[in-house]
Amino acid sequence: MDIQTRKYQFIEGFIRLSNLKIIEKLETVLKKEKQIEFEKTLIPMTKEELIARDQFSNEDIKVGNVISQNDLKEESKSW
Repeated sequence: MDIQTRKYQFIEGFIRLSNLKIIEKLETVLKKEKQIEFEKTLIPMTKEELIARDQFSNEDIKVGNVISQNDLKEESKSW
């Protein structure tokens, strides 16, 4: 059986569920597994990359290329 067929069958079974505890357990498993898969894609920064990012950020601060937290809150309201 291919993966698409298995997914459709799983969805059909999930839709028929009426037990909230089972649904919550499945949601928890899905959330955990998605987090694990996401974490596998993360690549740690090297020490040199971290220092370079810090220097770049410090330069932005020196030239005033910053935004206050309050201004950011206001701006984000329109997102």
